[in-house]
Formats: sequence, structure tokens, C-alpha cells
Amino acid sequence: MVRREGQERWTAAGELPWIRGMRMDARRDSRRLLWLTVALMFAGLLAALWIQGRAPQLARSPAPPGAVRAVPDSC
Repeated sequence: MVRREGQERWTAAGELPWIRGMRMDARRDSRRLLWLTVALMFAGLLAALWIQGRAPQLARSPAPPGAVRAVPDSC
């Protein structure tokens, strides 16, 4: 409960328009952050699947001239 200057009556803080607007902005920001997080997780999953799909192809490709293989061919 809050009381404005010069008034005798106490008012619930949630009833004040500027506080209500702040609460709605915070809720909107939280929802936006949630969707951003979900979108980034989905993009990361797609990237991981894309890399996994390309890994065997990259492993079979010949090394460029002058490169050294870190793993022997006998493995």
C-alpha cells in the first residue's frame, strides 16, 4: 500500500498506472527473452545436426598439401 503526497487515503501499489505499466513491460520483456532463448536453442540444434551430417564427408576428404594427419591411418 502506498500513499500519495497530500492525500490521506492509502492505495494498492498495483493500482497506480505507472507501476502497472512497468509490470506489463517486465512481463513483455520476459516473454521476449523466453522466445529468444528458444530460437537460439533451435538454431544450435540445427547447427549441431548439420555439423554431424557433414563430419564423415569431411573426414574422408584428402588433406591439403603440407598438412599432417593427427591420427594414423591404421586406426
